[in-house]
Amino acid sequence: MPKTPYCSTIDELFTELHSQKGGLSTGEAQTIKAQVGDNEIPKKKVGLFQKYIKPSINFMTIILLLAALLQLYFVFYFEGSPVSPITIIVIVLFNVIVAISQQFRAEKTIEALEKLTAYKATILRDGFTTEVETNDLVPGDIMILNQGAYISADARVIESNDLSIDESNLTGESAPVLKKTASLESENVQIQEQNNMLFNSTFVNSGSGKAIVTAIGVETEIGKIAKGIAQNDQRDIPLTKMMNKLAMGLGIFVIFVISLLFIVKSINGIENIQEEISWLIFIAIAAIPINFPLITALVLLSGVIKLSRNQAIVRNLSAVETMGRLNIICSDKTGTLTQNEMTVQKIFYNNMNYEVSGQGYDPEGFITLEGKKVNVLQDIYLWKMLINGVVNNNANLIEEEVAIKNGTIKKFKVLGTPTEGSLLTLAKKGNINPQIERANYDVLKELSFSSERKRMSKIVKREGNIHCLSKGAPEQLLSICSKIVLNGSIVALTEEISSRIIFQMEKYAENGYRNLGFAFSPLDETIDMDEVTPELVEKDLIFLGLVALSDPPRKGVKKSVDLCNQAGMKVVMITGDHPITAKSIAKEVGIYQDGDKVYSGAEISQLAENEISNASVFARVAPEDKNEIVLKLQNQGFIVAMTGDGVNDAIALENADVGISMGITGTDVAKSASDIILTDDSFNTIERAIYHGRGLFNNIRSNTVFLLVCNIMEILILSSIYLIYQERLFSEWQLYFLYVLPHFFPPWGLIFDKYNEEIMKDPPKKKNESLINKKYLSMMVIQILIIGGVVFVLWIMIQQDIYGINPTNEIDVHVFNIFSGNEYDGWFASEGNTIKIEDLTDLELLTKKAQTMCFIVVVFSEIWIAFEARSVKKSMFKGEKNIALILLVSFVIVVLLLVLNWGLAQSYIGFINLSAFDWILAIFLSLLVVIISEIFKIIQK
Repeated sequence: MPKTPYCSTIDELFTELHSQKGGLSTGEAQTIKAQVGDNEIPKKKVGLFQKYIKPSINFMTIILLLAALLQLYFVFYFEGSPVSPITIIVIVLFNVIVAISQQFRAEKTIEALEKLTAYKATILRDGFTTEVETNDLVPGDIMILNQGAYISADARVIESNDLSIDESNLTGESAPVLKKTASLESENVQIQEQNNMLFNSTFVNSGSGKAIVTAIGVETEIGKIAKGIAQNDQRDIPLTKMMNKLAMGLGIFVIFVISLLFIVKSINGIENIQEEISWLIFIAIAAIPINFPLITALVLLSGVIKLSRNQAIVRNLSAVETMGRLNIICSDKTGTLTQNEMTVQKIFYNNMNYEVSGQGYDPEGFITLEGKKVNVLQDIYLWKMLINGVVNNNANLIEEEVAIKNGTIKKFKVLGTPTEGSLLTLAKKGNINPQIERANYDVLKELSFSSERKRMSKIVKREGNIHCLSKGAPEQLLSICSKIVLNGSIVALTEEISSRIIFQMEKYAENGYRNLGFAFSPLDETIDMDEVTPELVEKDLIFLGLVALSDPPRKGVKKSVDLCNQAGMKVVMITGDHPITAKSIAKEVGIYQDGDKVYSGAEISQLAENEISNASVFARVAPEDKNEIVLKLQNQGFIVAMTGDGVNDAIALENADVGISMGITGTDVAKSASDIILTDDSFNTIERAIYHGRGLFNNIRSNTVFLLVCNIMEILILSSIYLIYQERLFSEWQLYFLYVLPHFFPPWGLIFDKYNEEIMKDPPKKKNESLINKKYLSMMVIQILIIGGVVFVLWIMIQQDIYGINPTNEIDVHVFNIFSGNEYDGWFASEGNTIKIEDLTDLELLTKKAQTMCFIVVVFSEIWIAFEARSVKKSMFKGEKNIALILLVSFVIVVLLLVLNWGLAQSYIGFINLSAFDWILAIFLSLLVVIISEIFKIIQK
């Protein structure tokens, strides 16, 4: 029986898994993968009903379906036509089908986006470091682990440099677990005690190391647990919940009104209960906002797609809308505001300034002193300084081919941090081969970078000599150095020399350079590596020198910062750089203004909340400081976005109103804690996400305003006329068309409305600001009263014969039925009979005219409302043209004209012939809501 991986020796595992220190070959990996399959944990399938149908059915659909069943009951047990209930069912099913199709589309979109942000693993293949998709890992692969890496398979540790793992996803234990390489003796050891094993779905908390993959997919510990466990349900989106509540509230109001109408009618006596119930149900169809949740989902989905095209992957849908409410954006400097392509441009060594030519990671360039090329190999301590940057370094510089228009070019890419990548490039410019030099050193111990120490050290051995190599913030290194290299000798580090170094460092910082210092010290050969701590070895170091690195601002970032400032948002820069460097960059990109405060991380805990909000730059910041900044800003009522890329940024990302992680440089831990991932790491993308968030909010609001005005106005006018005059404003078929025409098509145009660039000039929305604020509510009330009043007065004027029948109205509707070939005059009645003008009383004829003209007024008024709802301040005649909305309302108008002038449609729906003046009057009356709305908007300005 084979040993368990944690009991086996490392050599035994290499033999058992047919691997070696340089990893598997590509051919071996492909053969193993063909045998064991992908490194995936199959998701449990969710039933069709649970996945698609249940989310598509809401309170409103249930009410309408019950109403249809009630009508069917009357049809089967009494008398009547099944057309009405079947039509209701068709309307409901249509909405459900559209909702299901959008749910399916959303799922496919999210799956595609998940692939873009899928975790990758850094491994050794064919002896070289490379990145692969996590599902391509196979047993025997050698994983290279650095801080923040996601562990995507079970593996045995074969090399550990203070490697500690966050296993809380698996064990629930919050404290990181320090990992070792030694084999365990017992075969039955709990997961929590397997201190030489790594497990799928955990993260590297600190340190670095290597591990050999022992299990993948369902064979991992997390895979065994995951078998049979259902997927978590999607989180409810706050905006969708709010829309559902709004729709439910309106639905309950409609049911209350309908019930009241039925009670009043019952008191006055009902001749045909089935007919009355049928008509009341049709009011419900017209007035209940069945498609509110669907519209919200469509708008949010369109936003997710737009953001993905603009380099932002949305992990939490509610963040899309929250982006539109942001007051403060706390942004990292490196990579977000800057290009994140570090280049060493200056070296301060031996009290002299060296220049370094070249840009980026391309090793083409030279090190010069006073214009003359320097041979690094002739200066042992300058060589040691560059070697420190190579050996005390976990990055790799690889050359890859990049496709361009006319072929391919070779480009250098960093696997690791940009700063460490720039040090490898510097070494190459000094004719040092990083791979050869690394092979000459044995790394005995790594003391990983920490935000508290602000440095990284490695204990290395070469030719029997042991040294501690350190690099980090120069001011921190100087505090633990006692000697310095000057003129080829090691001398005491005096205060005067330290002051000179700090002066030079500040001069670099004033010009926007980032400084990185180097130091070393020899160690006793008898030192016990198990006892090594930073306090033990990081003292009495010998200072070698420092380098100045440039990371220029991204193209267009100043414009994006300016746009955010115009939009009433404050951009705050957070960096680990020196305050002078930070201030210089912040000023260049428009973040720092004269009079703004610059605070260091050490000062943050001492600052009052109002002092925090006065700062535009935080320098020398530790990750825990970020969280304190977020909380203090939120305590003042600000809505805060925070960017982050490191392991320790996760808490701040989770606590921020919107957590934004970096897709390129971000650790897997940071990505999992964030709401949005920037695939290009650029601040410009944050500004675009805010623009889209505001635009989405406006589109949802314009749809909501439109539907609420239409629905509330209709239920009020229908019920008022029914209560006062015991008359029906519209017939059942007319209510059908009211639902199908203006209620259905204009919202689609508003869903995909273009965002106006001027939304970035508006102040941020308040934290608790509702979808409908006071200004919109005032406009809606005015519009409802105007349309309702006009329709009510027009109804009375026609019914009272004040505006009565004209000759055109007395012409019978002429019908040629293209389906049957029959030709007749009059309106269609039951059992093939027709009703002519002569068959109607004067009051019945007046009622038909009132219905026809009021229908025109309502439809055209609702068309104008679709345009007016887009803004509470801007005229419907100004701003971006919504071509989709124009085309859709044009279609509504064409159908309306057809229905009112085509004999067959008139016959079935019950419309009367109108004169030209009738048409002009109806359209003019519908325009009253436009005139009043435009006056309201002028007053608002």
